[in-house]
Amino acid sequence: MRKNNKDLIGYILIGLFLVIVAIAIFFVVTNKDIELDKLTGCEKKAGPNNYYAIILDNTDTLRTIQKSSVKKKIKGIVNKAGPNDKVIIYSLSNFSVENTVPLIDKCSMRDGSDADKFTENEKLLRKRKNQLFDAPIEEAVNKMLKNDKDSQASPIIELIQKIRIQNLPDQINNKKVEIHLFSDLLQHSENFSFYNKNYDLKKFLKSLEFEKIRSDLSGIEVT
Repeated sequence: MRKNNKDLIGYILIGLFLVIVAIAIFFVVTNKDIELDKLTGCEKKAGPNNYYAIILDNTDTLRTIQKSSVKKKIKGIVNKAGPNDKVIIYSLSNFSVENTVPLIDKCSMRDGSDADKFTENEKLLRKRKNQLFDAPIEEAVNKMLKNDKDSQASPIIELIQKIRIQNLPDQINNKKVEIHLFSDLLQHSENFSFYNKNYDLKKFLKSLEFEKIRSDLSGIEVT
């Protein structure tokens, strides 16, 4: 009888040991650190999952009601971005396209809603996302909406080309890529201008000037 009890205890100890080993292996496998880009916060190896590019045409002063509407819509776009989705925000203003840099070029982060209750801190994840992603975006949007100076140029097509080349992947594949343009769509640059009373759009689309600034937007949703 004692032998049977000893055997039973032995089996229980072995079982507990195996369970502990299995749990340890699970945590090691599922909690591997993913290397992130220091500047963008995106996964360094895999790159962003999806892309949301936002352009605010600041070449004309916006009215108060327009600013409020734009801010609300930008917030809606940003809220669509999941963890490792990249948000890119440009303000088209007095700077030349060559000197225009994104105000925001960051990947979104986990907000803690899917946190593992055993290994993660939901509040800490939410605080981290707010500090490193939400707050910088809100600051950038508020800053660019304060612009009250009209510009002498509005190179919309050129900026879209720059974003396509510099900020978006060459191969779209199964990624979601969206460009959201807030603009009056009055292109005004040396290459083409709607302010020129003699402009000929059909002729321009067949010209070398258009070939120089056009973009391949296949697979990209433009709003």
